[in-house]
Parts: sequence; C-alpha cells; structure tokens
Amino acid sequence: MERRAFRVREKQAIEIPRSWLLGWKEALRYRKYFYDIERYCMFVGYPRSGHSLVGSLLNAHPEVVIAHELNALRYIRYGFSREQIFGLLIRRDQEFGALGREWSGYSYTVEGQSQGKWTRLRVIGDKRGRASTKLLGENPALLGVLKKRVALPVTVIHHIRNPFDNISTIARKGRVSLEVAAERYFRFVNWATGTIQEQSTAEVINSYHEDFIGSPQTELRRLISALGVSVTQEYLDACAKKVFPQARLSRKKVKWPSILTQEIEDRIQLYPHLKRYNFYT
Repeated sequence: MERRAFRVREKQAIEIPRSWLLGWKEALRYRKYFYDIERYCMFVGYPRSGHSLVGSLLNAHPEVVIAHELNALRYIRYGFSREQIFGLLIRRDQEFGALGREWSGYSYTVEGQSQGKWTRLRVIGDKRGRASTKLLGENPALLGVLKKRVALPVTVIHHIRNPFDNISTIARKGRVSLEVAAERYFRFVNWATGTIQEQSTAEVINSYHEDFIGSPQTELRRLISALGVSVTQEYLDACAKKVFPQARLSRKKVKWPSILTQEIEDRIQLYPHLKRYNFYT
C-alpha cells in the first residue's frame, strides 16, 4: 500500500506541473470562447451509474462541452486558474474524440451532433462523478472554491441508479464480495448526500438512470433546460438512439444473501433520494 501511495504521489509530482503548463497553453488557444460561458456543470454520484452516457449526450449539444473524466476538482485543489481549467476541459474533450469516444467497450459518439465542436460555448464542465464525489466528501469546502474560481453559476447533476445494480456491478468489475461492494457504495452515498445538503435545490438536479432509459428525450430536455440552453428535435432524436431500450438489471446476475439484501433495503430508506428503490424496482 505504501509503495502504491508513493507511486501515485510520484506520478502527480510529474503530472501537475505538466498540466499547469498545458492549461495555460490551451487557455491561450481557446480563450476567445470563454467570454460566452454562462454556467459550469459537474456530476456527483456513484460508480457504475451511467454518468458517462449522460455526460456524452450533453456534450453533443452545440453550446455545451462536458469533458470526459478530467477530474477538474483536483486541479482546482492545486490552485489552477479558471482559464487553465477551461483549457484543460476542452483539451480532454478533444483527446477523447481522438480516441473515438470509446470507453469500457462502448461508443459514446452521437452521430451528426456537435461533440468536439460548438457553435457558441455557453456551458462547460466535467463528467467525473465518482472522483468528484470522493474529493468533495473528503473536503466539502472544495465546491465553494470551485464556485469562486470559475465565477459562474454551478449546476450539479446527481445521477442515481438502483443501488442493487450499482453494488452488483462494483462487485463484478472490482472482483470483490457483495458485502465489500455495498460498503463502498454507501460510502459514496454519504459523500454525495453531504455535498447535496450544502447546496440550494436550484443547484442540484437529480437524474435517475431508470427514468433516463425509459424516457431519454424528456429527461435530456429537462437537464439541458437546467443548464440554460435550448434543444432541437434533431438533437434529441440523435441522442435517444444512443440509449439502451431498457435498463440493464445487473443485480439479477449474481446470487444475493437474503440477510444482505434486507440490510441494503434498510439502509436505502435512510436516504430520501433512494427511497424509490428496492431489490425488485
């Protein structure tokens, strides 16, 4: 563990100065677009919840750039400026485009839409729900620092999925027991809940994965409206084609101990935004 922690610190010691210079370089390249930016958008939530899909669909809007997995809050913590953060966000989006917008075996390219380009850049942000939630859980004041740094209204998208699907996927992908996965999941729930309680209701938008799958155009229109921009039917139609026809019920692919199932359902009831869920719904 100590060796791994040392390697992480060593990597950061190299990466942060490099990113500092890259941030200024990209800021100089794109700063003429920064004057039109009206809002910053970020995600909080839980591992394996479907953030990537939602972020990519928002990113397909001609007035929105939502970078894939930059972890902008980390750079905020290191003192990067507004312009550096914006430059790095655009750079990350360009890099993701160069990779074909593929992630975990799935293509997030929305055909015919504005990924990697924009007509007028009005909304910018970062899709890094898991890491952002962890950082804010460990340092709640970081969100206030972000708001001051970007000097813009900040919209937080809280994307939520059935906890049993989250936990089963965490267990399978992480090769851990369901019990360990459940503890990891509820750690993120506590972090996210703390962050949400610090914000006004106008700043936090709950987005439910099952609702998004069931009615993608309605949910996407709601999220876009919260960001202060309008949509066309062509955009909504193109995005809807990227959404699976039904939610994947990964909870049904594993065998659940009945005691653990009941424990999770009891814990779900402690959080208002999760009360709609149980093992069967």
